[in-house]
Amino acid sequence: MSFPTSVIQHKLFDLIKRPKTECPSPDITFLPSPPSSSPRALGFTNNEGSKYSLPQGFTPEKHQYSLYHNSKREELTVNEIQITEKKLLKLVQQESFDDTVTQNKLKSLNVFTDNEGLMRLETKIVRRKDDENFICPIVLPSNHLLMERLIFENHSNSCHSGTQFVLSNLRQQLWTFSGRKTVQRVINQCIHCKIYFSKEIKTVPAPLPEDRVRNALVFELTCVGKSFKVLQSLSTDGFLLGLRRFTARRGRPRKIYRDNGTNFIGANNLMASLDWKKITLETSILRIQWSFNPLTASWW
Repeated sequence: MSFPTSVIQHKLFDLIKRPKTECPSPDITFLPSPPSSSPRALGFTNNEGSKYSLPQGFTPEKHQYSLYHNSKREELTVNEIQITEKKLLKLVQQESFDDTVTQNKLKSLNVFTDNEGLMRLETKIVRRKDDENFICPIVLPSNHLLMERLIFENHSNSCHSGTQFVLSNLRQQLWTFSGRKTVQRVINQCIHCKIYFSKEIKTVPAPLPEDRVRNALVFELTCVGKSFKVLQSLSTDGFLLGLRRFTARRGRPRKIYRDNGTNFIGANNLMASLDWKKITLETSILRIQWSFNPLTASWW
């Protein structure tokens, strides 16, 4: 039976030929449609970023002002940046200078409010023709986060300069209570400065060995003496030959301090196997005492 013939004679075709009313229908339960809801606009605030990053603190407000006044232009103009900065400073003043204690501090100073609602400090150079922020700096609280960001931004842009330099630059535009202490407190939190000005750890020097402080005969102890001998090899036998030539010319020492070189340890093990009592009796030679420094100890 060919393939088309088998398809035509299949039992499913009888089901298709039947009327629609005779076709079996599954039990389907239709759920009611959910109620229609209007779309909602959700807003959130992104607080991520560096603690002492001034551009991240100013940029959102700048973009909000720019989108409000000119939504077609993406670039921020200088005028928009200046207006945004003044708005932020004004909000900081309204937030921080509303208590009685701060108001009493401001009364002792010559503070006034300008046409834009900013509180400024009137200085003695008001008759000088210069920038308004330099003649009458804006007053800011010392414990506000924005003030800390301004200080740290000035500190970073001036190659991590000191307290006096940062304070002088800030006072050209701003004034705060306890300015020197505030600047010093923020600079002390700079990780870069902590690493650069960190002090080395000083350990207590160890006491000198007994042989360097005990009473001895003249020239018995040579602490800084050096002798250079040309050896055929750095083996134990080569060292013993060099030591023999050394003692033949300068005399046999009582004690030798050396490091933990392999050739010196081998010489010590070889000389320990000798019968020093017999050698001393026959040749009147004193035994050499070897002293090795620890593996990680410094040379004394």
